[in-house]
Amino acid sequence: MQKGITRGCNAYHKAVAGDTCSKIVSKYKIPSPAQFIKWNPAVEADCSGLKMNYFYCVGTKELSDIDPVTSSGAGVGMTTGIPPGCIRVHPTPTQPGAVCKCKVWHQVAMEDTCVSIEVHYKITAEQFNKWNPLVGPKCKLLWMGYNVCVGA
Repeated sequence: MQKGITRGCNAYHKAVAGDTCSKIVSKYKIPSPAQFIKWNPAVEADCSGLKMNYFYCVGTKELSDIDPVTSSGAGVGMTTGIPPGCIRVHPTPTQPGAVCKCKVWHQVAMEDTCVSIEVHYKITAEQFNKWNPLVGPKCKLLWMGYNVCVGA
């Protein structure tokens, strides 16, 4: 079990090969990736702390454990609305860290991977990571239901 798991946790998931924070959040219908990180702080905001064969909290006894700000998709210091300083219209929720001057957006579906998105939009991994830096080079923080930049 990871260190720092929230008190009141009553449902756990054992991480297996291929798990990502996004997949776990989706599987257990956790209100947001930020909520999963709040319950499991050792995971880190970029999901780099997710380790195979460790148990992670995926549910709590009390609904009061859910931070209302976090459950709406924001929290843990992440912006999921329009990127700061932008005046252009952006879809919401927006993947944290997405560039401000994006012209084309893609809403991430359950079956999406960084590679499948790159192939579909005929962009390079370098471009995708430049426009969506917090997804990470290994694509561990691609959040289902959030919009990523695919053309700037």
